[in-house]
Amino acid sequence: TDYTTSDDRSKVVGELALSWNILDLGVSYYATHQQANRFLIAKEQQRKVVQDLASETRTAFFKVLVAQQLQDEISKVLKQAESALATARSVENERLRPLEEILNYQKNLLQMIRQMEELAHQLSLAKVQLGALMNLPSDHLPRLEAPAWYGLTRKIDLTREQMENYAFSHRPEIFEWSYQRRITALEAKKAIFDLVPGLGLSLSANYDSNSFDMHSSWQQASVHVAYNLMNLVKWPAKQKTLDVQEEMDEARGLAVGMAVLSQVNLAAQQHEFAAQIVNRAKILADVEARLKELSTRQVSQGQGMRLDVIQKSISAITGYMNREQSFINYYQSLNNLFTA
Repeated sequence: TDYTTSDDRSKVVGELALSWNILDLGVSYYATHQQANRFLIAKEQQRKVVQDLASETRTAFFKVLVAQQLQDEISKVLKQAESALATARSVENERLRPLEEILNYQKNLLQMIRQMEELAHQLSLAKVQLGALMNLPSDHLPRLEAPAWYGLTRKIDLTREQMENYAFSHRPEIFEWSYQRRITALEAKKAIFDLVPGLGLSLSANYDSNSFDMHSSWQQASVHVAYNLMNLVKWPAKQKTLDVQEEMDEARGLAVGMAVLSQVNLAAQQHEFAAQIVNRAKILADVEARLKELSTRQVSQGQGMRLDVIQKSISAITGYMNREQSFINYYQSLNNLFTA
């Protein structure tokens, strides 16, 4: 019945072990909730990106819409100005009018041509921008149709206080701040586990092919308690770091709140001002169009100058462009108000 230490010359030894620390359960629980909050932060950031993308697309849409409406008129006025410029140069070469007068005439024509070319260039850039947003070549854009509400202003039936309360309930930045506070609070709970001794469980199945053994396979289980004394030394610094993080979150919350309030009030004021600009631009564009008609009628009756017709045509186009730009600015301010 005495035990021996005999071994075979060669043998196979195997062990399958499972070890688990109970503290890992608590740390993993809080870490999972932190990841869930980070996912929610990412969703709010995605919502901000979608808002910005929609805003850029809407603005580019209106610019291209204006370009479609002005393209033919700009080409027509450019042809008239080029023809008048060629005529003026012929008059200069033939000495039919005083040199200073004809040079001033050409100067005015060239300034008008440059103005129209710059306008056409700006409108063409809008097509490139919209094409990039739609992932289409600019020359493959479909023809755009103006929505039924285009050219109309909208009254917002909300007080400033209602706008502010709605912003605090829906803004992505507010939600991001709230989720970040949760992450900081969970980090503090995770840190507490550093002060708790770790309780570990181990299970293993063993095998030994030694033929001299009474039993070739056996199982064993163990429980062990471990504690890192360095955690006690590190805890004051870690606690101070967590306190600073909480203070930073509070300060960030105040900053975000003030930014939201400022954006809401600024967007509301810009919306009101943009609505006034739209009304003025409508009146001015109508006056420019009537002046153009009057000048055209006078020239047809032999009472006006061709330069005046071109100038009034360019002024009418500019007035129309300013009116449409005021519409674009108004809808942009409306979008900024809704975003705020």
